[in-house]
Amino acid sequence: MSQYKIIFAGETLPGHDPDVVREQLAKALNAGPAARERLFSGRPVSLKSGLDADQAQRYRRRLAAMGVGVRVEAQDAPAADHGASPPAPPAAPALALEPIASPEAPADAATPEQPAEDALALVASVLSDRTVCPQCGHEQPKRTLCQSCGADMVRMAAARAAASGAQASPSAASEPARDADPQLFEEAIDDKPKLIGFSFEGRMPRLSYLLGGLALILLTVVVMSIAATLGPILAGIAMVVMMVPMFRMSVMRLHDFNWSGWWSLLLFVPFVGNLVALILMFMPGTDGANDYGNQTESHGWKPVLITLAVCVAGMIVLVPMSLTSYQGYVARAKASESARYLAGYDPAVDQVFLFTIARCGACELKRKQFDEMGVVFTEMRLDEDPELGRLVDQRLAEGPYRGAQARQLPFVEVNGTLLPNNPDLQEISQHFGGR
Repeated sequence: MSQYKIIFAGETLPGHDPDVVREQLAKALNAGPAARERLFSGRPVSLKSGLDADQAQRYRRRLAAMGVGVRVEAQDAPAADHGASPPAPPAAPALALEPIASPEAPADAATPEQPAEDALALVASVLSDRTVCPQCGHEQPKRTLCQSCGADMVRMAAARAAASGAQASPSAASEPARDADPQLFEEAIDDKPKLIGFSFEGRMPRLSYLLGGLALILLTVVVMSIAATLGPILAGIAMVVMMVPMFRMSVMRLHDFNWSGWWSLLLFVPFVGNLVALILMFMPGTDGANDYGNQTESHGWKPVLITLAVCVAGMIVLVPMSLTSYQGYVARAKASESARYLAGYDPAVDQVFLFTIARCGACELKRKQFDEMGVVFTEMRLDEDPELGRLVDQRLAEGPYRGAQARQLPFVEVNGTLLPNNPDLQEISQHFGGR
């Protein structure tokens, strides 16, 4: 399989500010002063080598979208003789490898016909089977006018070739291409989206979105296991904080479809949010650059599977711990509530009667509650003593409760005051202390 390399000679595509393009490229590469001098010296620099045809085209399109003019050369091809006219491209190449940056002009242009020959060679490359617009970088079948921006690609290619022939220096034309730092180039091209950050710009592919979601699930379990011991308020705050990175990833995932991030608000709409979540998980993004940036590289399946395994293992360990912590919190809350309501209770003074019947769930819960609180009471079974039932009905008829309004069991009598309809602890505590 043929291998290719990407050559950069400091050229900026028409329609782009050279200073802005150079600053963006240097920033993307994290290039220091020495690296900047090497990149923008005007001499050919090999940014990347060992690429197959598809990879070379993909890297070239991304750089063209930034306004960086590059050309793709066969890696195993001999060094070009810049002192002679460039050969015409093959009639039917397997993959268009037209130069984005115009070829270097010959070192000694002795006759005025030489720039014209360069122009004809570049025009021929534009009219090959596939071509790339020198104005916007859009790849398309051979034609005269660009499908994307409408530029006259033939005239523009000829003008660029003539300008390159007039401006190229002998030292730049005769010096072979040097290799740039491959690690820096990978950082600029393999721009995998950052899973952690504050910026809502850029795009996020499906696997990166899945990886970020799994990492957030694991982090949520850890945070909730800690917050559960501190109370519901801190747990709620933790949940709100964890929603921010998830919302950010949803916005970037929508950008991958070329959709506005405002559509992520549909996630909070009942039922509709479930459909949007499925779209975010399974819908592929647009190919190539869109309104929100270049197509980004996915993190791949390996980190996703590793994170999934860690997430499952973490949940197996942390979920029982979280449940234990929560149960402990509930027990402490109940104990605190009981202590508050029993502040005026004195078993030597307060008399408590609990009126129940068989197979009464509320009666059983009230009995258990009194036992846990340490309230001393006497249980009276209304279904076993009809006379007692008539007396209770008579007392209810004479009191503020009458008819069906006073028929919910259990009834509680505290110091002679009959409280029907399963009274809560707050109501019962108001009659403690002999009141």
